[in-house]
Amino acid sequence: DVAEGGLSTQVFTVTNTGESEATAVNFAITGTAGAGVYVRNGGTCGANLAGGVLATCTIVLEYRPPAASAPVVHNDDYTLSYNNGAVPNSISRSLQGNSVAPAALTLVSGITAYGDRPTGSTLTRVFTVENTGGVPLTSLIEGAPILGSDFDYSGAGYPGSAAMPCAVATSLAVNAQCTFEVTYTPVLQAAHTSDINVTFDDGTIAASGTFAISLTGTGVAPADLNFVNIGGTNDFNPQTETVTAVRSYEIRNDGGFEATGIAGSLVGTSGGQFVFTAPGTFPGAAASPCGASLAVGASCFTEISFTPTAPGNPTDQIDITFNNGAGPATDNLVLTSTVTGVADLT
Repeated sequence: DVAEGGLSTQVFTVTNTGESEATAVNFAITGTAGAGVYVRNGGTCGANLAGGVLATCTIVLEYRPPAASAPVVHNDDYTLSYNNGAVPNSISRSLQGNSVAPAALTLVSGITAYGDRPTGSTLTRVFTVENTGGVPLTSLIEGAPILGSDFDYSGAGYPGSAAMPCAVATSLAVNAQCTFEVTYTPVLQAAHTSDINVTFDDGTIAASGTFAISLTGTGVAPADLNFVNIGGTNDFNPQTETVTAVRSYEIRNDGGFEATGIAGSLVGTSGGQFVFTAPGTFPGAAASPCGASLAVGASCFTEISFTPTAPGNPTDQIDITFNNGAGPATDNLVLTSTVTGVADLT
C-alpha cells in the first residue's frame, strides 16, 4: 500500500545464468497503470551483461501512484529483452501496487468549545485523534502557531499528560489513536481562541500532512452571591420579648457563572433566638427557596424566625457558602435586634 502522491522504491537484481554474454539489453514497462505510475530510476544494468560468471546488475523501479487515485490497484508488466548470443529473448515480471489515501488525522472525541468559564478556574479536556488514512503516519510533532491565549497543555507541555499521548506516538498506524490534553484557565473576562496544530509525514512525496483542532472559550466573572433588597430588615428593632417575627431575605447571583454547592447556616451569640423557619434548616420555608445552585442573574430566598427570650441586643449572622466556579466563596448578612420586655402592670 502506497499513499496517492507517494513513492515506493524496489530494487530488482538481474543475473546472467548462461555462458554467453547478453547483449542489446532493453527495458520496457507495459500495461494499464498509465504513464509515470511505474518508472525506472537508476540501477547498474546496461546494454550488455557478461556470461559464464553469474554476472549481476540491478534495476531500480519506483511506484508513484497519482494524486486523487485512491483506492485503486495498478498493474503493469516489466519486460527485459536481450540477445542471448543466438536469438532474441526476454523475461517479464508482473508489477502490482495499491494506491491508498495518505495518512490523515481525524478528531474522534473531545469537546472543543469550553464555553463560559470563571476567571481563575481551570477546565481540562482530552482530545482523541485517529489516523483515518491508508498508510502509517510518521514524524508527528507540534506545529506553529503553538497553543496559547489562556489554553495550555496539561503536565509538562505538548501534548499533555493524558493516556496515549501523541508525543509518544510519533508514528501512528492506520486506525491507531493518540491524545492531546488541554487546559483552559481564563485570566480576563473575554473570548479566547487557539488551535492545537501538528505536522506529520502523510506518506506522500511532499510529506506535508497538517492538522488543527480549534478551541474556544470565554472568561466570565465567577459566581457572586449577595443579599439584596434588604432595606434594613436585618435589624429587628424594636422587638418585644417572646414575640416572634419572620422575615425573608433575597440572595442574588450577581456574577457571570452559576453558583453551586449552596449551603447556609446561622452563627452568633443569640443562643437559638434566630432560626431558619420550618424545617429549621437552610433555607427555611421561604417562597422561591434557595437550592443547591443558582443561575446567573437569578434570585432565591431564605427565611428567618426571631423569637427573643429576654430584653437585650441579640445578634446572629446568616453565612452562605458556595462554589463560584473557581473555588469556595462566602457571603453573609448580620442580624441585629433591640428587644424590649413585655408590659408588666402591678
